[in-house]
Amino acid sequence: MMNLKFRNAVAVCALGGLVLVGGCRRFRKTRSAPKSDSFASKLKPVVESKQVQVLRWPNFSDYEPLVKTFYDDRNFEVAWVEDDGKPSVQALAFIQAFKDADKKGLNPEDFNASRWPDLLAKLATKNDDDVVEFDAAMTVSVMRYISDLRIGRVNPTHFNFDINTADKKYDLPEFVSDNAVDATDVPKLIQSVEPDSDQYRKIEEALARYLDLAKQQAAAPTEPLPTVVKPVAAGGSYPAAGLLIKRLVLEGDYAGAPVPMVGDQFNTQVYSQPLSDAVKIYQERHGYTPDGKLTAQTIAVELLAGALALAPK
Repeated sequence: MMNLKFRNAVAVCALGGLVLVGGCRRFRKTRSAPKSDSFASKLKPVVESKQVQVLRWPNFSDYEPLVKTFYDDRNFEVAWVEDDGKPSVQALAFIQAFKDADKKGLNPEDFNASRWPDLLAKLATKNDDDVVEFDAAMTVSVMRYISDLRIGRVNPTHFNFDINTADKKYDLPEFVSDNAVDATDVPKLIQSVEPDSDQYRKIEEALARYLDLAKQQAAAPTEPLPTVVKPVAAGGSYPAAGLLIKRLVLEGDYAGAPVPMVGDQFNTQVYSQPLSDAVKIYQERHGYTPDGKLTAQTIAVELLAGALALAPK
């Protein structure tokens, strides 16, 4: 009679042989819908290399453990490319979010914003290498984007700021795979990642407005406002009063009576009461003493000086 231990050993070996012949597929840990794993043999080396050359910042070594876990949990299935070789609707939605990253106070180029059109064109050729690079680039970019929105572009602990980021962190591999890959509403998902704060939302609204003002300024630039030696009060004279009114109209601060115009310029040198009232509103919004007097300090503020920090470079 065959020894029991020997028979068990034979059974184990036989099972091992079947696994080797049929291939070993680990348990899939993600809730997202299955996609093709036919690119796994090319995707693994890219993840292990910690480099995606098509990215503006190709080295993702700081995210490599997260990216590896992301693909491990889905048995190295692609995440952002459909079986027909086209980008998923979620990928396209995130690409749009990357392009609009400046509205979130982030740099669009950190997420490859200007490079996605070329990558999409390459993806259309259905070349395996292009599919792998596109998918890996999307995963890294989505993780970077969500992390920057949630925690910040610069980790505050590096500068000894007393800000606890531990409770802000997501399990990025799980969150991206379970929530982002199959998201039915990417903008809503992105909103859920952002800080839940009225102050944050007000800053975001203000940022969008200033970005719009920056575009207007870039399209029709004006000369800087001349400074003043002494504060100018209502009823006084200021040579660039017309230009100041134009700036404050753009800001939404000036609500005074219409002023005669020459071309597209307000034709006045009078620092009127309505103009003083507008400056007072401007000062209050920017944290200065709201006395309505035009001072060198007020003029030095970048927006009034015509040097918008947010102007497109």
